[in-house]
Amino acid sequence: MNGPKIELTTIPVSQDDISTNLQTGVIVVTEDKLIRILEKDRERTKQNLAWSTPASFLITLIIAILTTEFRMKWGMPAETWQALFYIGTGVAALITLIFVIKMKKKTIEELLKEIKGQ
Repeated sequence: MNGPKIELTTIPVSQDDISTNLQTGVIVVTEDKLIRILEKDRERTKQNLAWSTPASFLITLIIAILTTEFRMKWGMPAETWQALFYIGTGVAALITLIFVIKMKKKTIEELLKEIKGQ
């Protein structure tokens, strides 16, 4: 796979065609303060993922409802089993919705502002 060789030094480039993005910012913060900020952000991230457990349960119940033919089992009629699955699906949907509403979104810019103390 020998392609044509290009000499980059022979390609003409004018000064107007060169863009630079070399701005540098320095943040000075103590280690313990940075640890506290990052621990708080890690807790927020854990709380934001709490919706996944009831959502998984909700998906499982929906699949069970769609694929199961309920029958009388352990002395309970089929309609009771079906009602229990519908109630469980409703509860799982409600809990999932509550966790999604309670999510705290934070951008990288907001985290940087907190680290900078702004």
